[in-house]
Amino acid sequence: MSYSVTWLLLLSGVRVAVQDGASAGDAAILRTITHLPRLLWALLWLAGTLEAVLIGGRILLLRA
Repeated sequence: MSYSVTWLLLLSGVRVAVQDGASAGDAAILRTITHLPRLLWALLWLAGTLEAVLIGGRILLLRA
């Protein structure tokens, strides 16, 4: 059960990063603070979630 929940959480992070993307409210706040484009923040979030899936998936598959 916990194995399935972990996969669900890992993959839902990617879904949220793709779905919200540059339109996320956090991207607007970070843009005003850092003057970096919202799209850059969205790409950084997507890269981070994909990296988490790779690392977490490797750990889950090796321990299964």
